[in-house]
Amino acid sequence: MDKHETWSRLEVLLTSALEAEQHHLPAQDTETVREYIENREYGLAYEHLSDTLVAKRVLVTEKTNLALQTAATLMNL
Repeated sequence: MDKHETWSRLEVLLTSALEAEQHHLPAQDTETVREYIENREYGLAYEHLSDTLVAKRVLVTEKTNLALQTAATLMNL
């Protein structure tokens, strides 16, 4: 997988996770994650989303969990 394919995959995974859980998140955090994704700052998007979900004690869906795990693997986190 080349870097452009990886970026596309990360964008889909992170956007999917954000959209699935955004109703649990403050609007400002949702916007911050969106901006990171739009600017291809996928590591920052992942960290901010994950940290916010933990801080808010959100029980994420299996789909969200899988998307975040896959994104972390693609970024070697």
